[in-house]
Amino acid sequence: MENKQIVKYDVDAAAIAKMADIYLALTITDLEDQEQFDQVHSARMVMVKHRTRVDSRRVERNQEANAWIRDNNRFAKRLVDLMAPVEEHLKAEEKPVIEKEKREKAEKAEKLRVITQNRVDDLQEVGLVVSFDQASSYTGKDFIILLGQETIRFKAEKGRLAQEAADRKEEDARLEKIRKEQEDEAETLRLAQKKIDDEKAELKAEKQRVIDKEQKKEIDRLLAEEKVAKDKQDAIDKQVAEEKEKVRQEALRPDIEKLVTFGEELLAITGPELSDQQFYDFVLDALNTVHVVGRTATLFSKI
Repeated sequence: MENKQIVKYDVDAAAIAKMADIYLALTITDLEDQEQFDQVHSARMVMVKHRTRVDSRRVERNQEANAWIRDNNRFAKRLVDLMAPVEEHLKAEEKPVIEKEKREKAEKAEKLRVITQNRVDDLQEVGLVVSFDQASSYTGKDFIILLGQETIRFKAEKGRLAQEAADRKEEDARLEKIRKEQEDEAETLRLAQKKIDDEKAELKAEKQRVIDKEQKKEIDRLLAEEKVAKDKQDAIDKQVAEEKEKVRQEALRPDIEKLVTFGEELLAITGPELSDQQFYDFVLDALNTVHVVGRTATLFSKI
C-alpha cells in the first residue's frame, strides 16, 4: 500500500518567518501618506497570493487523499470479509466455554449469597442482627467463633429467663401457701378472740348480776377470771407476734438457700475438651467468670 507523505507547498515556514520579519515592521503612521499605504497593500497582496496557492494545493491533494481513502476502505473491507467466517467459527468455539465460565461465576456468587444469608439467619436466631454486607465480611473461623459466643450468650440468657420464671412460679406458690396459712391462722385467732370476747361479755354480765345481788365474793371471783382471760389474751397476742416474725424469717431463708445452691451448681460446671487453643482460651475465660460468680453466691451461706 502506498505511503502518502505530507503535501509540499511552494512556501514553507522559514519563508513565512522571513516575510513576517519584514511585513510586521510595516506601519501606517500617517493616513495621508500614500507610500506607506502602497507598501502595506503590496505586502498584503503577497500574503494573499501565498495563502490562496496553499489553499488551492490543499484542496487538490485532499481530493487525491479522499480517492486513496475510498480505495483503502474497499481493500480493507475485502480483507475483513475474508476473515469474518474464521472469526465467527472461533467465536462459536469460544462461546460454550465463555457461557460455562459465566454459569460457574453465577453459581459461585449464588453459593456465596446463600452462605452469607445463612450466616445472617443463624446469628439472628441467637439474638444478634447483622447486615448482609457485614456477614459476608467474616472469615469462616471468625464467623464460627462469633456464632459460638453468641450461642453461649443466648442460651445463658434463655436459661436465666427460664430459671427466673420458674423461681417466680415457685415463689408465688410459696407465698400463696403462706398467705393461706396466715388466713387460716387469722381465722383461728378470730374465732378464739370471739370466744374470749363472748366469755368477757358473759363475765361482765355476770359481774353486773353479782353487783346487783351485792355478792362481793362472786365479784372477786369474776375479777380473778377476768384477769385470767386478760393474761390468756396477752399470751395469744404474744404468740401471734412470734408466729408473724417466724414467718417473716422463714420467707427469707429459701432465697438464700437457692442462691447458695445456684453458686454450687456454677462451681460444678466444666468445659469440653478442645484442641483449638483459641476456643480453649475462650471457654477457660468463660469458666473463670462463672466460677467467680459461683464462689460469690456460696458466701451467702455465711449470712
